[in-house]
Amino acid sequence: MTNKPAFNYISYSKEYNLPRNGTKMLLYYLNDLKIHDLEKYHSVGQTIDCGYRMGVEDCDYKYWNQCTVEDIDYKLYIQSHDTYVEPIEVYNNVWNWLIDNYSDISYYSEMSRSKKGFHFIFYFDVDRTYNNWMMCKAMSIWVIKKAFKECGYEEAITYNKVWDSHSSTLYQPIFLTKINCNFNNNCSGKCKEIAMSNYYDIKREYDLMYEKACNIEKKKSNNTKNDNVNNKESYDTSRDKWEISFDFDFDNNEVEYLDHTQRWLLFCSLSGLCGNDDEKLKSLWCECAAKIPEMNGHTKEYYRKCPYINDWNRKRTGKEYIDKNLLNMFNININFKVKEGYEDKSEEKTNKVTKTRVYLP
Repeated sequence: MTNKPAFNYISYSKEYNLPRNGTKMLLYYLNDLKIHDLEKYHSVGQTIDCGYRMGVEDCDYKYWNQCTVEDIDYKLYIQSHDTYVEPIEVYNNVWNWLIDNYSDISYYSEMSRSKKGFHFIFYFDVDRTYNNWMMCKAMSIWVIKKAFKECGYEEAITYNKVWDSHSSTLYQPIFLTKINCNFNNNCSGKCKEIAMSNYYDIKREYDLMYEKACNIEKKKSNNTKNDNVNNKESYDTSRDKWEISFDFDFDNNEVEYLDHTQRWLLFCSLSGLCGNDDEKLKSLWCECAAKIPEMNGHTKEYYRKCPYINDWNRKRTGKEYIDKNLLNMFNININFKVKEGYEDKSEEKTNKVTKTRVYLP
C-alpha cells in the first residue's frame, strides 16, 4: 500500500478528559505511531486528517481519511457466558479470514487495552464524500459480521452491544493500543467489485445506518429549540388532513450560524414544505444558504452545494419533518389549515395532545 492514510492523533494523561473539539491533534501513519504507557495515557485517533479534533458541529467529510473502524467488545460476551473461545484465538482467526477473503480493504487490526476486544480498520480508495463514507461504513459492517459468522462466532458478534454501533460516526474517537497489531501492506482500497457482488447485503446495512441517523436527528430536534415555547400548537400527523401554505420575505440580513446538523434539519424542513417541487426547493435553499454566516472554513457556495454533495437531496421524500421555528428564522412563515371534513377530529386531538413541532410523515 503506497498511499497510507494519516490519522488525527493525540495522547493525554488519564487524569484529564478527552480534549474538546477544535483541539490541535497530530497526524500519524499507524505504522509510525509509538503508543505511550497504556496504564497512564490514552492514545486517541480519528479517521480524519484535518489536524484538529473534529466533532458533530464541524463535521466535514472532505477530511475523512478513507478508513472505517469496527470496534468489537468481545468482553461483553465473555462476561455473560461460562464457555467461550479465548479472545486471542477469535482475534487471530477473524483477521486471517479477512486477509484471505477481503485483503483489498482490510488494513489494520489490534486488540483493546483489556485484550478482550478488537479494533479492525478498513481502507477504501474512494472520493471523500458523505455518501461514500456511508457506503464504505456499511461495507465494513457487513464484512466484519460476515467474518465472525464464517469463523463460527456469529453468536458472539450478534450478542447485545458486542459490535459497537457508536463507531458509526466519522468523528468517533478510537482508543488505539497497537496490542498484537497487524498491518496488511497489500491493502489496495479497491472495493467496487465487493460492493457490486454484495450490493443488497451491503445496502441493508446502509439503510439501517440511515434510518438510525434520521431517528437520532428527530430526537435531537424534539428536545432542543422549543423547550421554552409557551404557545404550543397541535397538529394531526396525517399530511392528507392539511392544506399547507407559506410565504417568505427574504432580505439581505444573515441569521445566526447553523452547524452541520441544523443545516441538515433546515434542508429537511424545506423538503417537507416543497413536497415534489424540486425547483422550488432548490430556489428556497439557495436563498437560505446565502443568509448563513461563513464560519469554520465553510463558504456560502459550500452551503449552497451541501445538500447535493452530501446526498441529502437524493434521499429526500418531500414528506419530511417540518421545523416551523427554524424556517421562521429565515422569514419563511407557514400556515396549516385543516381541510374540510377533518375539523371535528382535529379539535378532539387538540384537546388531548400538545406538541411544539409539526411532523408530516
